[in-house]
Amino acid sequence: MTDPGVMWITPGLSEAAIPVDQVPAGAVRVGPITLSVRPLVEQSPELARWLRNAPTVYINMGSLFRYTEARVDVVSRAVRLLLEQTPVQVLWKLGETDKFGDVVRGHLGPLIDRGRVVVTGWIDADPTALLETGDVVCFVHHGGANSFHEALSAGVPQVIVPMWLDLYNIAQVAESSGVGVYATRGTAPEWTVDGLLEPLLKVVGDGEDGLEIRAKAATVGRKAREDPGRYAAAGRVASLAAPRGL
Repeated sequence: MTDPGVMWITPGLSEAAIPVDQVPAGAVRVGPITLSVRPLVEQSPELARWLRNAPTVYINMGSLFRYTEARVDVVSRAVRLLLEQTPVQVLWKLGETDKFGDVVRGHLGPLIDRGRVVVTGWIDADPTALLETGDVVCFVHHGGANSFHEALSAGVPQVIVPMWLDLYNIAQVAESSGVGVYATRGTAPEWTVDGLLEPLLKVVGDGEDGLEIRAKAATVGRKAREDPGRYAAAGRVASLAAPRGL
């Protein structure tokens, strides 16, 4: 990666990164590299209609993550308190819905019945399609690179709950660059209600912090969409092949 004759394509954006003293000569930032997907209204009209009911907090910890009863309890309590204090609604992808459904309903039953919370084991639509609707005001995720860059591209503020390895780094990058908040800092990988609730309130609330985070995320999103990373990366690769007549 330090050979100046070797191109190193990275999905980073300087506006959403921690400044570094030296960047390898061959490194090329092209911005988030995300899939081009069909609009949500084509993939799931019912979900698209529900999202339009209110600003939505979308919780998706990824397909590799496994909840415990204790973590389901913490998230359920935090969501209930969030909805008591804000007008948002919540979409929560919980793979273990069958296993922990009683815990969820114990805290969120009335809110589920009123349609302010949807808890589902699977969402057929692409996550990118949800984020691109403009109806998601906060994306809560584990800090995976795909989730981070999908949110960046869509201009959606992030609350990152890191669980392992590089996920902690991505959570710190999101917070340091102003596009999100590193949740459960000091307790991760264990969770607390306050460790989730406080970052959520910061992002979706009317305080100065929330306004700044939402504005920065929107600015980064516009920058990313000016020249989508998938096209910029393809162009760079094509430029290498062209002189060789490939």
